[in-house]
Amino acid sequence: MSELEERALPIPPAVADVPVNEFTHEIVRAWWDGERPRMMIRATFNDYRMAGTMLAELAYHFANAYAVAQNLNRDEVLKGLLAQWDEIHSSDAMKNMLSTEAVPAEPKA
Repeated sequence: MSELEERALPIPPAVADVPVNEFTHEIVRAWWDGERPRMMIRATFNDYRMAGTMLAELAYHFANAYAVAQNLNRDEVLKGLLAQWDEIHSSDAMKNMLSTEAVPAEPKA
């Protein structure tokens, strides 16, 4: 096993412990390289707005994780995440530094 594989997160038990079906996909794999995120994404949702739902839920999970790990107030962490989101998305620089590679979605059944 490579050092990177040792640092990779496991498949969530809620996914790993159930039968795989046509809706089971890894959507994003993201790594931090010391300067910025590097990721692979798969545009697999039938409705692209579901990616927004996923991002919103991800923000809440990050807020909870940092609140527990660093003994912070979850609501304050979430406010900070949202403020950073707004700052980064108002920056033209971010639009020019994309490092995402898209993986083709599997054909829809």
